[in-house]
Amino acid sequence: MKFAKSFVVLLAVFLMPAVLSAASGPVSGIYSLTKGMGQVDQSVLRLDYVKGISIRAGWDEIEPEEGRFNWGYLDNALKEVKKANKKAMIRILPGVHSPAWVFKKGIRSIDIRDSNPHHKTYGILRRVPLPWDEVYLGIWLKFVEALGKRYNGNDAIVLVHMAGPTVNSAEMHIPKRGEAKTLVINAGYSKDALVSAWRRVMDAYSAAFPEKELSLNIAVPFRRDGTLEDVIQYGISKIGNRFAVQGNWLSAHTRDRFYPYHVMAGLNANVNKGFQMLAASKNGSRQGSLDVSIQKGLKAGARYFEIYEADIRDYNSRQLFEGLDKKLR
Repeated sequence: MKFAKSFVVLLAVFLMPAVLSAASGPVSGIYSLTKGMGQVDQSVLRLDYVKGISIRAGWDEIEPEEGRFNWGYLDNALKEVKKANKKAMIRILPGVHSPAWVFKKGIRSIDIRDSNPHHKTYGILRRVPLPWDEVYLGIWLKFVEALGKRYNGNDAIVLVHMAGPTVNSAEMHIPKRGEAKTLVINAGYSKDALVSAWRRVMDAYSAAFPEKELSLNIAVPFRRDGTLEDVIQYGISKIGNRFAVQGNWLSAHTRDRFYPYHVMAGLNANVNKGFQMLAASKNGSRQGSLDVSIQKGLKAGARYFEIYEADIRDYNSRQLFEGLDKKLR
C-alpha cells in the first residue's frame, strides 16, 4: 500500500510539468524581431503567420533618471499589438545599456572595447557593470520589480526575456576574450558568483511577472565550467512550466556540436524552447538559408522563433513562414 501511494505521488510529480505546460499554453509561433525602440509595423502584424512581435529597449531609455520612468515607447508599442489582436515579447537590456546614473552609485565596473564587428559600437570603449556586483544587482532588481508592476497585468505580453548579468544584450555572455577576459578575472570572476547573480535575477523576474513565461537567452557565459547548466537547472526548478530557454545565434551554419545548441537539444521536452536568428538573411554569408536555419531549430525542439522584421517583410519568404506557422500550431 505504501509503495502504491509513493508511486502515485512520484507519477504526479513527473507528469505535472507537462500538464501545467499544456494548460497554460507554452509560447509558440513566429515573432517579428523589431529594432531597439523601433516602431511597430501594422502591416507585419496583419500577416496571418505572424503571432506577434518581439520588442527591445535599453534600460537607459526606459529609466534615464533614477526613479523617473519613460514608459511611453513600451505603452504605445503594446497598444499597437493589442489593436492587431496579436501578442508581444519584451526584452529590456542592461549591461552597457545601463543608465549613466547607475555608474554614479558606487558600482564596480570595467571598460571594454566592443570586439564584435557587426555592432555599430565596434572598436568603441564601453563601460560594463560587473555582473555579480551587489550594488548593481540591487538597482537592476528594483527596476525589474517596477517593470513587473507596470506590465505583468498586460495581456498583450506572453513572454519576458530575462537579463541582468549580461553585457550587450539579454544573452548570458560576459567578456571572455583578450584584454577583457583578463579584466574579468582580475575583477574576481567565479562560477559561484555568476550563478548566484543569475539566481537572484530569476527570482526577481519570477516574482515580478508571476503570470508570464520567462525566457533565458543562453550562451556559455565565460567558460564551460558548469555555469550554464546550473543556471538552466535553477530556472527549471524555480520557474517551472513558465520557464523557456532560447538561443539567439541560430543560423544555417549552427552545428549539432555547438555547445549551447547541444544543451538545448538535450533538454526535456517539457521545457519550452525558442530561437532568434543570428542575423537577417540579407547577411547571407553570416546567416545562410532561412529554411535550413528553421529546420535546425525544429530539430532541437523549438516551439517559437524570433525572425528579423526585414525577413518577415520579404514576400519571397511568405510560403516558408506559412509552412512554419502550420508546424508550430
